[in-house]
Amino acid sequence: MASILGDVSPIISSKPESYFVSAKTSPERSLSLTTKSKSPEMRSLPTHSEEGVLDICYEVFGRRQGLPDHLMTLISSCIPPEEQAFIFNKKLPYFDTSHPLPALVNLSYRSVLSMYLAKGCRNDPTLSAVAKIAQRIYESLPRSIADTSNYGQAFSMNPEILARAMQLAKNQVVVEIAGASGENAILLACTEAQHVYLNDIEPVEIATFQTLKGRLPVEIQRKLTVIEGDCLELVEIKPELVNKVGLILCQNLIHFFNNKQQEKIFHLIKKMLRPCGRAIFTANSIYVDESFRKVFEEHPKSTSFTSIMCGIVDYEISTLPKQIILQDLVVGDEEAVSTNFQKLHLYERNSKTSHKWQVNNDQLLKITSENSLRSRIAAAINQHKSSFKNIKHGTVWVLINALRGYSVTNLRDLAIRHGFDVETTFAVTAKGHTINDKDDLFNRAAKVGIIVRNL
Repeated sequence: MASILGDVSPIISSKPESYFVSAKTSPERSLSLTTKSKSPEMRSLPTHSEEGVLDICYEVFGRRQGLPDHLMTLISSCIPPEEQAFIFNKKLPYFDTSHPLPALVNLSYRSVLSMYLAKGCRNDPTLSAVAKIAQRIYESLPRSIADTSNYGQAFSMNPEILARAMQLAKNQVVVEIAGASGENAILLACTEAQHVYLNDIEPVEIATFQTLKGRLPVEIQRKLTVIEGDCLELVEIKPELVNKVGLILCQNLIHFFNNKQQEKIFHLIKKMLRPCGRAIFTANSIYVDESFRKVFEEHPKSTSFTSIMCGIVDYEISTLPKQIILQDLVVGDEEAVSTNFQKLHLYERNSKTSHKWQVNNDQLLKITSENSLRSRIAAAINQHKSSFKNIKHGTVWVLINALRGYSVTNLRDLAIRHGFDVETTFAVTAKGHTINDKDDLFNRAAKVGIIVRNL
């Protein structure tokens, strides 16, 4: 794989520009290290001397083999063998990557965040304003999109992936597709990106973005533009983006699309990207629950499923489920995938029911699956009776939807089929951090993702 800078010699500079926390380095120790790099696109590697500096970034060379002998000697003198293995990807055979990703980039630390920002954003009051925006989505809990049911949820940032995007954004036109309230887009605008466009379809999310944008200096605001509307119509809305975009973020979206919609979104992205431009995708993971393992092992190439989830909600605590009492996944119809889903409130307890649990037979009858599903729900409710005791205002709902879930391999193959060169595949936890090994991903990887290059 060609690197973003080509085959160049490392450039030595006394000015610290960027660093990351490796899988073998604690955040506290890494923050105390001095790192040097003239280019903000270069990540320095961990050293074991506060005076010593390693200015070789693996990503600059874009390959595992054939580095000059004097560079290999320098690496060997600075880094213990176990960390060399991490850096040169010997511990990442599960993932395809020409740019190994760190295990932790703590973008909630101002000192870390500032290393990825343009020089004009590294000092207060701008840094403080940007840090507050980063903290909104760093290891944050999922939230509903504008309190509606049609567009799913917004999730925490993927810090290591976002850090990589902030490096790739230099001098580029950037587009975030379906970016909700736009925190990622704002952080990208605070780098040396040329211009950043945020797309979303939901007016309430756009309004939140405009509020956040208004807290930033005018020069950053000028770099941010909203494209409100259906992401599948981006080129029609903004035709001037054709062949002009250097980086696209498309996160937590493609799993909502059936085959025809996926064809359209990938075609649209290729149309907007300039030659060698990059796109970053994340999607729902098949690994999210241990109960899905059998389905995955029996149908390793399937990506379309019918998901069934039954949850208990205590409204005095949260609108989110207090407990999931039934969860299942079966292989489904690829053309049935959509943002639509069936949410049925089977039991309710509130003032209208005289504060007693009451069955909603009309909702129960809407379960169109075979009767065995109703029996399984009844058995799950009976098994978790103790969870109902202290709920004064609550509900038991079942959520049935046709969705997609991807393995790392399936997502990579999808991108290749649509004509992209896959540079990096990755998986992330529920908190958004990358998983940098090939150990069992079940119950660990909430999302899988890829970084691709336009051919």
